[in-house]
Amino acid sequence: MENENLDTVRDALLRKPYQIIDILPARTPARFAAAYSALEKYCFRDPKADMPYTRFLNLIVKLGCYCDIAVCRADDEEWLCSPEPEYLSNALRELAETRRGGLHFMINGGKLLITLDADDLYMTMYGSSLCLIRRIKQLASSEGLFVWKSKKL
Repeated sequence: MENENLDTVRDALLRKPYQIIDILPARTPARFAAAYSALEKYCFRDPKADMPYTRFLNLIVKLGCYCDIAVCRADDEEWLCSPEPEYLSNALRELAETRRGGLHFMINGGKLLITLDADDLYMTMYGSSLCLIRRIKQLASSEGLFVWKSKKL
């Protein structure tokens, strides 16, 4: 699929309902905001540790064994199809070190979109392909990650 088509598909998917791929099994209640902030500091204390990015990397690499994946940086329009694990590892390490930017993963030409922003401990998944969501839930579970539906605030 052409880059411009992927950009159009991405823009449409970003307006759809979404689910969260997270290190926690549900949204943290507001009264525990300080504890969540402490968790963020803990997870990002050592950029070389890549926590939780190592889990996200493993999930995406495993997903590539079942699906076509294209990736682009959130501030770029150049999509890379079938990225090598080393490329993904370097991109995620850069996010962890700079805590700026993000990555977008287009799955099967637009069936799903997964986004990761540098400051987040979760990824956001847009789309409604039940078969793909089921597979992602299996792979997320294998990495100690959870998939849950977001409720609008």
